[in-house]
Amino acid sequence: LKPSTKNREERWNRKYYLQEMFYAMAFEEMTKIRIKTLVTIIVSEKGDLQVIKQDCETWEPELKQVLTQHMKKIRSAM
Repeated sequence: LKPSTKNREERWNRKYYLQEMFYAMAFEEMTKIRIKTLVTIIVSEKGDLQVIKQDCETWEPELKQVLTQHMKKIRSAM
Protein backbone atom coordinates (compact mmCIF):
# COMPACT_ATOMS: atom_id res chain seq x y z
CA LEU A 1 0.00 0.00 0.00
CA LYS A 2 1.44 3.35 -1.07
CA PRO A 3 -0.09 6.66 0.02
CA SER A 4 0.00 9.51 -2.49
CA THR A 5 -1.09 13.13 -2.64
CA LYS A 6 -2.75 12.49 -6.04
CA ASN A 7 -3.28 9.76 -8.60
CA ARG A 8 0.06 8.60 -9.94
CA GLU A 9 1.07 8.28 -13.55
CA GLU A 10 2.42 4.88 -14.56
CA ARG A 11 5.92 6.22 -15.30
CA TRP A 12 6.28 7.45 -11.69
CA ASN A 13 5.98 3.94 -10.20
CA ARG A 14 9.25 2.34 -11.34
CA LYS A 15 10.84 2.37 -7.87
CA TYR A 16 7.68 0.87 -6.37
CA TYR A 17 7.84 -2.04 -8.80
CA LEU A 18 11.55 -2.63 -8.17
CA GLN A 19 10.95 -2.62 -4.40
CA GLU A 20 8.07 -5.07 -4.75
CA MET A 21 10.17 -7.26 -7.04
CA PHE A 22 12.92 -7.35 -4.40
CA TYR A 23 10.40 -8.50 -1.80
CA ALA A 24 9.07 -11.14 -4.23
CA MET A 25 12.58 -12.48 -4.85
CA ALA A 26 13.36 -12.54 -1.12
CA PHE A 27 10.08 -14.34 -0.42
CA GLU A 28 10.89 -16.93 -3.08
CA GLU A 29 14.37 -17.45 -1.66
CA MET A 30 12.98 -18.05 1.82
CA THR A 31 9.93 -20.16 0.90
CA LYS A 32 10.69 -21.59 -2.57
CA ILE A 33 7.29 -20.17 -3.63
CA ARG A 34 7.46 -18.03 -6.76
CA ILE A 35 5.37 -14.87 -6.94
CA LYS A 36 4.20 -14.20 -10.49
CA THR A 37 2.35 -10.89 -10.15
CA LEU A 38 3.16 -7.67 -8.34
CA VAL A 39 0.14 -5.74 -7.07
CA THR A 40 0.57 -2.07 -6.17
CA ILE A 41 -2.27 -0.36 -4.29
CA ILE A 42 -2.11 3.43 -4.24
CA VAL A 43 -4.53 5.61 -2.27
CA SER A 44 -4.58 9.38 -2.74
CA GLU A 45 -5.39 11.94 -0.05
CA LYS A 46 -8.81 12.34 -1.70
CA GLY A 47 -9.47 8.62 -1.32
CA ASP A 48 -8.91 7.75 -4.98
CA LEU A 49 -7.77 4.15 -5.35
CA GLN A 50 -5.41 2.75 -7.97
CA VAL A 51 -4.64 -0.95 -8.23
CA ILE A 52 -1.82 -1.77 -10.63
CA LYS A 53 -0.78 -5.31 -11.54
CA GLN A 54 2.61 -6.04 -13.07
CA ASP A 55 4.15 -9.30 -14.24
CA CYS A 56 7.28 -10.11 -12.21
CA GLU A 57 9.08 -11.18 -15.37
CA THR A 58 8.89 -7.56 -16.51
CA TRP A 59 10.85 -6.24 -13.50
CA GLU A 60 13.18 -9.09 -12.51
CA PRO A 61 15.92 -8.36 -15.11
CA GLU A 62 16.07 -4.67 -14.20
CA LEU A 63 16.21 -5.41 -10.47
CA LYS A 64 19.03 -7.91 -11.00
CA GLN A 65 20.93 -5.25 -12.96
CA VAL A 66 20.39 -2.67 -10.18
CA LEU A 67 21.56 -5.15 -7.53
CA THR A 68 24.66 -6.06 -9.58
CA GLN A 69 25.59 -2.37 -9.97
CA HIS A 70 25.04 -1.79 -6.25
CA MET A 71 27.28 -4.73 -5.31
CA LYS A 72 30.03 -3.43 -7.64
CA LYS A 73 29.91 -0.06 -5.85
CA ILE A 74 30.15 -1.75 -2.46
CA ARG A 75 33.08 -3.93 -3.53
CA SER A 76 34.97 -0.99 -5.06
CA ALA A 77 34.55 0.99 -1.83
CA MET A 78 36.25 -1.76 0.22
